[in-house]
Amino acid sequence: NLQMHAGVLHETSGIPKNRISVNLFDAPKTGFGLGSSYGIGERFTLSGNVAYLMVTPQTITDSEVRQRAPFSENPASLNTVGNGKYQGAYMFGGVSFNTKF
Repeated sequence: NLQMHAGVLHETSGIPKNRISVNLFDAPKTGFGLGSSYGIGERFTLSGNVAYLMVTPQTITDSEVRQRAPFSENPASLNTVGNGKYQGAYMFGGVSFNTKF
């Protein structure tokens, strides 16, 4: 008993562009995944999957993210550190072994 699985996804960003930084990077993402499951007898299933997620490249020129200095008396004088180009992609996979009780 072999089953094949496939899917696509799109997710928007939960962070405004001017708040993106190397510590807090989130952008719209699009991805796809493939997987399969194989039934072993009546009770067991072995499954595996792989997915690829592409992050939409972002160029930030109006960042509000400033360097961290907890003891600074004048936070407005700290350097802006969030401007720049951000991009990324993720590939991940999984394997599971399931049983019915």
